[in-house]
Order: sequence, then C-alpha cells, then structure tokens
Amino acid sequence: MLRRTFIPTVFLCALTLGLGPLPNAKSADSDVIKQLTEIQRQWGEGELKKDRAIYDRVCADDYIQGTRTGQVLKKEEWLKGITKPGVQGLTEYHTDTMDVQVLGNGTVALETVQVTIAGRDEQGTPWRTTIRALRVFEKQKGQWRALQTQFSPPLQNPEPATAHID
Repeated sequence: MLRRTFIPTVFLCALTLGLGPLPNAKSADSDVIKQLTEIQRQWGEGELKKDRAIYDRVCADDYIQGTRTGQVLKKEEWLKGITKPGVQGLTEYHTDTMDVQVLGNGTVALETVQVTIAGRDEQGTPWRTTIRALRVFEKQKGQWRALQTQFSPPLQNPEPATAHID
C-alpha cells in the first residue's frame, strides 16, 4: 500500500491543471456530484452528532486534515478531538456552496466547499463563522473516500478599496 503524505494546496492546484476531464464527463460528473453531495450531508451530520462511524465510512484510513489554524492532523488525532467527551462541538453546520471536479480517469475528485459553522467555546460563549475547504477524494473499492481536507481561515469581510486621486 502506498503511504500518502500531506499535499500542499499549491501542489494540488498544479496537479489539477495537468489532469483533464474524463471523456463523457457530463454523466460521470453528475453521478460523482450526487455521491459527494451525500457525503457532504453526512459530514455535516457527523460534525453535529460527533458520530465517528460516519467518518470511518467516508474517510480513508490515512485521511489527513489541515486545520484553519495551521495544524496537520491524522485521522485518529482529528477524530479524538471532535468526539471526546466534554467538547462542546458544533451546533450548526450548513453547506453554503459546493463545487466538484472529477480528475484523471474518474478515480480522483476535488471538492471545494464553503460552510457556515457555529458552536460554543470552552466558556460556553456562542460563536459562528464561515470557512472554505478543499477536499480530495479517491474512489477505493467502488466507494468515494476523503483523503485530505485543507481548511482556510475564516472569511473576512474586506474593507472596500478606496481610490486616491491626486
């Protein structure tokens, strides 16, 4: 078995440019989009219910997550963090947008999502934010499995640019 390592997002973008869409991509893409949309729904459910079984089903054994704070977590580290007793967890998980790109021979897919999440911090103070993620999937034994997710920091509302005319 090949050992996967954390792949920087820049490398994934370069890889994406080198692999073209499948022949007959319309029907194949439609099926993949349906399947990954269902996985995304389950992902949100897993976050809200802290349900490890969902992640064991949709994530590869060697899944890696790059967090929005810069940590790189292996599957077990990540699952222990989100399922341990006493952790408040999320109270909201909403997929705002989702885009899927099927690569190569149809065994790899990139999913770009924007999600709004909410929860409570350690002191019980509510919080809410919107984040983006790039998730890499591979078809393994006929099932799509997440290999890696890379989250970006929360979206910020940039101040409007001002033009200075002298």
